[in-house]
Amino acid sequence: MGDAAMLRTIADIVHGISSEIRITALVSHPEFTVERCKGLDAAIRGWPWPVSRGKRGIADYALVYPAIYLNNMLSAALYRLIKAKLFLFNRAYAESLTSIFECDAFICPGGDFIGPKYFFHSTFGEIMMARMLGKRIVVCAQTIGPFTGFLDRKMAAFVLNMADVVIVREEVTAKHVRELGVRNVEVTSDLAFMFQSGRKWSPKRGKKIIISPKKISGGRAAYAEGISNLVKRLVDELGYEVEFLPSDAYDSDFQSELASGLGGRAKLAGGVFSPEEIALRMSGAEFVVSSRMHAIILATLSRTPFFAIGDSHKFEAILGGLCEDCTIGIDELDENGIRRVLDAVKDRKRIAASIERKYPQVLAKSRRNAEILESKFREWGIADGE
Repeated sequence: MGDAAMLRTIADIVHGISSEIRITALVSHPEFTVERCKGLDAAIRGWPWPVSRGKRGIADYALVYPAIYLNNMLSAALYRLIKAKLFLFNRAYAESLTSIFECDAFICPGGDFIGPKYFFHSTFGEIMMARMLGKRIVVCAQTIGPFTGFLDRKMAAFVLNMADVVIVREEVTAKHVRELGVRNVEVTSDLAFMFQSGRKWSPKRGKKIIISPKKISGGRAAYAEGISNLVKRLVDELGYEVEFLPSDAYDSDFQSELASGLGGRAKLAGGVFSPEEIALRMSGAEFVVSSRMHAIILATLSRTPFFAIGDSHKFEAILGGLCEDCTIGIDELDENGIRRVLDAVKDRKRIAASIERKYPQVLAKSRRNAEILESKFREWGIADGE
C-alpha cells in the first residue's frame, strides 16, 4: 500500500539512528501493516479515531466520541500523575493508548489528515495526549490545512505549537502554518520519495497504462464517470492496455466496479500489494494515472511518467516539482480534463525526461526528513550510544 512506503521509510530512518528503538504504528489496519512493514508493531487506530469502526450516527458524534475523547485525556493525565492505566469508555483502544503512554517520541506523519477535509480533532487529540505525557513530538512530512474558521485556526496554532518540530512537505503548507503563528517549521518533501531509492526497475513492457483512482467519500458520480470515460479513450483512441491497480485496500471495491463496467476494456490487478510490488508493477508501465499521492510517488521511483487527478493542493505543490501541468482536480475530469490526460500520455517522453532531470532535487528535499529526525533524536538522547 502507498502509505506503507511512508511507514517503511520512517522505520528505516529511525532504525538507522538506533537499531534498538521499538516502533509501534497506530493504523486502521494493523494486520496489513505488520505483514507489509517488517520491524514494526501495530495497534488499531480506527478512523475517525477513536470512534469504533462501522457506520456512525448522531449518537456516536454527540455522545460516544466525546466520551472516548475525554476519557483519553483522563487516562493520559492519570498515567502522567500516578502511572495508573485506567480505561473506561476507551477500553477498546487500550493497546494504542498504552503505546503513547510508554513511548519516548511521538511521530505524526503525513498525509493531509490535519485539515478540515478530515476529522483533524483525532490527530490533535493524540498530540495533546503526547504533550500531557511529556513526550517528544514530531509532526512529520505533513500537508496541513488550510484552516479558515476562527476557532479552527486558533486550535491548530495551539496544538501544533505543542510539537517540538513541525515538518511540512510543501511550501503552501509552510506559508499557511507560519501565518497561523506555528513555530519550529521545517520544509521538506514527501517521505515516500526515499523509498527504495537507487533500486533498478523493470523495463517498460508494451503499451500499458496503470490507473489507480481513489474511492472518494460521498460518491461524486461525475468523477467515477470521468474515470470510465478516460479508460475508454485510452483504449479506443490510443490503443493502450489498461490495468486498475489498487494502492490502498480502501479503493479495491471501487476499482473493481469500474473495471467490471468497462466491457473488457480494462483488467483489475486483484489483491492488496506491498509498496515494492506496486512500484515494480508501475515500473513496467508506459504511464500511470492516479488520484493517490503515494501511488504517483511509487511510479516516480522508476521515473515512470504520470498524470495526477488531485483532491488537494498537495498534488500540484509536491508533484509540480517534477512535472508542470501534470495535475487536475477531481472535479475537472470532464472532456477538457480527459483531453489533458490524453495529451500528457502522448507527451510521455518529455514528462519522463522532466522527472529524470528534477528527481535528484526532490529526493534531496525528502532526505531532509531523515536529517531532521536524526538531529532531534540525538539532541534528545534517543540514539545509539547516548
